[in-house]
Amino acid sequence: MLARLSTDYRQKYAEDTPYKELDDEACVWHIYNNESQIFDNDMVVESSDNLDILLIFAGLFSSVLTTFVAQTSQALSPDNVTVSNSILAELVAL
Repeated sequence: MLARLSTDYRQKYAEDTPYKELDDEACVWHIYNNESQIFDNDMVVESSDNLDILLIFAGLFSSVLTTFVAQTSQALSPDNVTVSNSILAELVAL
């Protein structure tokens, strides 16, 4: 495993003694923690960027929806003049 990694880890951590390669304080666990920390930091930054995009989209969507509802709610209320005319027309027909 050390052959594939950069020389930084070879310089940073001493090589494990034989038959102690999987102990709690083995070199592999330190390398794993370092690599996973780099991966986790990248994942947090990417998630933060994605969240920003989703919040911008949600804000734009809510503004468009609010405008649409405000404009169409006026058309949903009954027109009193039309209702009065239709009632009078029915009364005259009777």
